[in-house]
Amino acid sequence: MVLALGVLVIGINTQPGRDFVAKQINRLTLASGLNFRVGRIEGSLFGAMVLRDVQVRDTRGVFATSPEIAVDWRPFAYLRNHVDIRSLTSPEVRLLRMPALKPSTDPKAPLLPDLDIDVARLDVARIQIDPAVSGQHHIGRLRGSAHISGGRAQIVADAATIAAPGVAGGDTLALKLDAVPEQNKLDIDMRVNAPVKGFITGLAGLDRPLTFNMGGRGSWQNWRGQAAGTLGGRKIADLAVIAQNGRFQLRGPTWPGVYMQGPVERLASPQLDVALDAVWANRTANGVLKLRSSALSVEAKGLVDLGRNRFGNLNVDAMLLTPGAIAPNLRGRSVRAALALDGPFNRPVVDYKITAAALGFGETVVEGLQAEGRARVDADRILIPVRARAARVSGLNAAVGGLVTNLSVAGDLAISGNQILSDNLRLRSSRVDATAIIAADMGKGRYTGAIKGRINDYAINGVGIVDLRTDAELFAARDGGWGIRGHVAAETRRLTNSAVRDFLGGNAVASARVTLGPTGVIAVEDIRMRAPQFRILRGSGRYDPAGPILINADAVSNAYGPVSARVSGTLNAPQVLLRAARPGLGVGLVDLEARIRGRSNAYAVTASGGTNYGPFNANALVRNGRTLAVDIESARFAGMDITGNVEQTAAGPFAGQLRFQGSGVTGNAQLAAQGKYQAAQIEARALNAVIPGNAELTIGRALISANVVLTETPQIIADVQVANLRSGQFVLKTGRAKVNYQGGSGTAQAVATGSTGVPFQIAANARLAPEQWLVALQGQGAGSSSTRSIRRAFTSPATPIGCCRRRWNSIGAACGWPARMVRASRSRRGSTNWIWLSSTGSCPASALAVRLPEASTSHRRIRMLSRAPMRGWRSTTSRAPASPPCRRLWMSASSQSCFPTAAMRAR
Repeated sequence: MVLALGVLVIGINTQPGRDFVAKQINRLTLASGLNFRVGRIEGSLFGAMVLRDVQVRDTRGVFATSPEIAVDWRPFAYLRNHVDIRSLTSPEVRLLRMPALKPSTDPKAPLLPDLDIDVARLDVARIQIDPAVSGQHHIGRLRGSAHISGGRAQIVADAATIAAPGVAGGDTLALKLDAVPEQNKLDIDMRVNAPVKGFITGLAGLDRPLTFNMGGRGSWQNWRGQAAGTLGGRKIADLAVIAQNGRFQLRGPTWPGVYMQGPVERLASPQLDVALDAVWANRTANGVLKLRSSALSVEAKGLVDLGRNRFGNLNVDAMLLTPGAIAPNLRGRSVRAALALDGPFNRPVVDYKITAAALGFGETVVEGLQAEGRARVDADRILIPVRARAARVSGLNAAVGGLVTNLSVAGDLAISGNQILSDNLRLRSSRVDATAIIAADMGKGRYTGAIKGRINDYAINGVGIVDLRTDAELFAARDGGWGIRGHVAAETRRLTNSAVRDFLGGNAVASARVTLGPTGVIAVEDIRMRAPQFRILRGSGRYDPAGPILINADAVSNAYGPVSARVSGTLNAPQVLLRAARPGLGVGLVDLEARIRGRSNAYAVTASGGTNYGPFNANALVRNGRTLAVDIESARFAGMDITGNVEQTAAGPFAGQLRFQGSGVTGNAQLAAQGKYQAAQIEARALNAVIPGNAELTIGRALISANVVLTETPQIIADVQVANLRSGQFVLKTGRAKVNYQGGSGTAQAVATGSTGVPFQIAANARLAPEQWLVALQGQGAGSSSTRSIRRAFTSPATPIGCCRRRWNSIGAACGWPARMVRASRSRRGSTNWIWLSSTGSCPASALAVRLPEASTSHRRIRMLSRAPMRGWRSTTSRAPASPPCRRLWMSASSQSCFPTAAMRAR
């Protein structure tokens, strides 16, 4: 047997034997996909030999070549787990690209093999590096030696790239490590210099020069040094290094944000302090690592075995001090995570526990969160079972702002690379029975989610109570990544906002189809809404958080007619186009077109349309900085040009000045705050004024001076003088009114002469108090046959009518009745109060004035009827019905309305 083995050893070292060995090497492929091809072997297989035409292959083919590699080695030393290479040299090695190897499937394969390695001499004279490796062509060299066995490590390396025309270079690497514990030796010296567009910066994808130095003095028992690096002249690390009998300690700041962006940069801002205490022995590190920044605190304690590729009960305790550092829309309070890792690197068992006083994405905030579980980590995917409880969740979905209490969550999170996905997180509470769907990209800081199920009785702030139904699913996008798509339907149960309720006319039903793509773009289609007085007929849109917005909608309002809206631009600079065919707004506004352009914290508004008083247009700038301000650069209404500036005060009302001029009218309104109430001082003049539009209003001369405060009981001090006012058949030749009304009390005087087809002349003097109004009237009306006058009608107390908490004081009439007292009486029919003004005589033509107690005019409704035709009388709200002869006249006022002044004129 020994003889046969000797013959085999001698025979294999012949040229045919060496050719046989070369063929066997060529056929061998490692589990990683690595394969070596040798054209020819010369020399001794058991000593010094030369390998010709060497190729190194991977899963994609050849990635490195060398025409010649000289090796002097002792192969039988491998039987003692010893790699003994006396010399390894080559005149040239060419690296075509970086290798593409298969990941290891053996969890026990050590990162640091249990081998003694000796390389007495390593020398590669020329290394050709193709552009596929780092983006540039490089020429380098490498010299060195290595002796590693047990606790001993001696490494010397000297590498560099050459800078030449057409060749990027200038990199240098010098390393000396001499650690021999039995000789009490420890010497560490490392220096790296990497210029821009050099090999190292190109390989690392850096656009700035890099330097790193580590060195110090001492022995194995006590060594002290420093490790420092810069990138582009800015520090990236400044660490103090201490070694004492195998115990290593690092202390100092690092600045990862200099070379990393995104969540890592934010978490490590402004600097990440490092504190490491570890014992290194038998390829195993056992110690404590602490990391801290203003946003993050981490402590890891346990064992990392690089010989067996295992975690040994490694415990990690982290506290997120600034949740927004991970993603801008993430926020929280007292967020902690505790992990325990045990087992192989590629398949560890992870026990976790997460707690947070508050944690939320965007508008969704979880309070009193507790989550725990045990996850099995695979090399390519992590599946985390989730069992969580929360005391409360606010803003569960962007469509609602209600609260969920005592919520439980059960399901799984799948993590693959930077992707976090889930479609089975079951949510349960008193008002929710639904499934949460999550798609997150940690690398890009994008977090999207949706709810599949029903959410009842949610309160949307400022709107009301809503029931929400959603049906969503995860989908794989065509270009990669994951998204969420589904259908959302909402139905209001109770509207708490009176303005919204009045506008909609009651409860509403809305629906839309929503898609959240993997790029963060939100697409909305088939937007619909139906309410008693408002309907969205169609709508669609897109929103890209990194760019443009595009939303189109067409709607119909019973009060304002058809409306269309188009939103474009970006979130920071939106552009809105509104069109309304007949909004009215009390002035007959038609064909309204308004354009709103956002810029910084201001909005430029331009609008145009037609009114009963001629064309309307406006150009204003609305600024919403610390206070709301409106600059009316130009506006035109009723033939008047309007300009001014107003700004909201701290108390709420606006302050500023509005000026108007045109059509023969000039004036201004000075706005101010009187406590929490809006005040206005109005001064206006008219001279031969012609107001355009359907009213055909002309004013010969007018003077208006008024001071108004909009308190709960409005305060009015005014003096109005008018001459030669005409509108249709109505002519006011002269008129003047003076009012001083404050706190529910005051005085009013008025005189007027003119014609409504028949001439009239009237004067009134009133004393106003919270409990009664006292009015004295004197007037004349010219009929076809005669003119009579009544100086004082009567004064009679009466109970309140409808919602007016006042007393009737006087009702005056100037008509063709016999000269006697007018009688008043009341009755109640349903919700309407009636007042009869009766006379046994005839009233061929007259003027009647009824002055009611003070109240709001927002719901004014006056009807005047006659049971028998009365010559000259006409009602503007209902036609006088024919009935049996009875000279009786009445006025009705809804019990839900009050009127400060109601005047009915006979024509």
